[in-house]
Formats: sequence, structure tokens, C-alpha cells
Amino acid sequence: DGINDAPGIRKADIGIAMGLSGTDVTKSAADMVIADDDFSTIVKAVEEGRRVFSNIKHTIQFFLATNLAEVLSILIVTLALYRYDFLTSTQLLWINLITDSLPVLSLGAERAERDAMLRPPRRAGDLFAADSMIPVLFYGLMQAALCIGVFVWGVGRYGNAVAVTMTFFVLSFLELFHSFNIRSEYGSAFGKGFFENKMLFLTVFIGVAVNVVLCVVPAFCTAFGIVPLTAAQWAVVFGTSFSIVPVAEIFKAIRRAFMRKKNRAYGKNHSAVSLRAS
Repeated sequence: DGINDAPGIRKADIGIAMGLSGTDVTKSAADMVIADDDFSTIVKAVEEGRRVFSNIKHTIQFFLATNLAEVLSILIVTLALYRYDFLTSTQLLWINLITDSLPVLSLGAERAERDAMLRPPRRAGDLFAADSMIPVLFYGLMQAALCIGVFVWGVGRYGNAVAVTMTFFVLSFLELFHSFNIRSEYGSAFGKGFFENKMLFLTVFIGVAVNVVLCVVPAFCTAFGIVPLTAAQWAVVFGTSFSIVPVAEIFKAIRRAFMRKKNRAYGKNHSAVSLRAS
């Protein structure tokens, strides 16, 4: 808190100064200032920082995975099924502006995970590390496969117009339901605190509702190039879209198993190093 502490605070990785008793010189040299002079505030600040970092990471993963699914679906269908009409620019714009944006509003308000303070520190570059990109690739490929599968099945059974409509809603609902998966990178979507983020449920409900309205109002059907669906077709749309949740649960369980194995190996190596050092 004194002027003589300023050089040490400037040299430290994270310099912390006292807000009430600290001098102006020390506070200007610090990276963090404790406004109430209470050291426990540092812990709360670290936890809040980890919450913000985690929410930013989940939001990036959500956007990358959903956009990867859109790109792959359009690319594969255009190359392999070029004789058929596929998603229009208006439909894609609707998905990007409405379906993509609604869950992100709630993901930013997500609370910190219960084990946030048990994890090691992370660097900003970890947002795009290989470990962070694995879920992006998996979820993106999975969503693209489901969309293409529904389109191919719909073309053969109901025709091109119905297939495009079903694919449009499957892609929209996949992204909405995927927002539940992205809340935790390793934890189950149905774990503790499932109902804590009420804003997420509200945004998903609104997203589903406005999409259903598109298919009900004739003027919207014409504007977006879609056709009304039967009850059986809606069942396929919702069933296919929700399947991303149980698939994600299996994927997370596998990742948790590898993570536990990795942590055990790290624990053994760390113990061996400690024994040699002693």
C-alpha cells in the first residue's frame, strides 16, 4: 500500500494494491485494486474472472460449431445433391440473426461452474487451443450430419419443398437445444443447477415459438420459402433436433473419462517429482 511497494507491484505478474489505505502511486502501478482492503475479495474476483472467461469460451464454441454445421451442410448438399434446392439466403439469415443470437444472450449470464476454483489458471490463448476446438469439430460435424440426413430422408419421402422446410427447422432447433450442452464443457447438461439459468429456457422457448409461427402463418411461409408440416413431420424435426443432447452427454462422458485418466497420470508424475526433489 506504500510508495515503496510500487516497484514490486509493477514487477509482479499480477500486482495488487489496497484501495482504501493504498497510495495513489501504488494503485496506479497495480493491475488490481482491492476497493475494500479485504483479501477475500481477491478470491471473489478470480472466481468472477473465471466465470467470464468460461462464458466467453462457451459462446465462441457455440458460434463456431453452429456456423461449421451450416457451412458443411450447404457445401456437401451443393456438391452431392446439386439437383435439389436447399436452404435459401433468407432462411440462413433468419437462423444467424434469430436462432444463433437468442441463446448467446443467456450464455453470457451463466453462473460459474461449481469446480471453477479447482481448475488451474488458463491463458487467453486457450480459447482456441486444440482441446477447446475438439467440441467445436464434434458438435459441428454432428449437427451437419443430422441436417443432411433429414434432408436426404425428406427428399425421398416427401419431396424437395418439405425436405427444405424440415432441414431449416432442424438446423434452427439443433442450435437452440445445443445451447444446453454448451453450458458446461465436461459436465452433464442435466447436472446440478440445471434450472438456474432461467433466461436460457426463456430464450429457447422464444426461439422455438417464433420458428413455429413461421410455419403457421401463410405469409411467412411464402416469404421464407417453406411449407406447412404435418404432425409426423414435426415429430421428426423435434426428435432429430433434441438428439444432439443425449449424443453430447455420451461425448462428455468419454471426455471426462480421458480427463480423469490424464489427472491420475499427472498426479503420479507430480508425486514422483516431489519424492525425487525431497
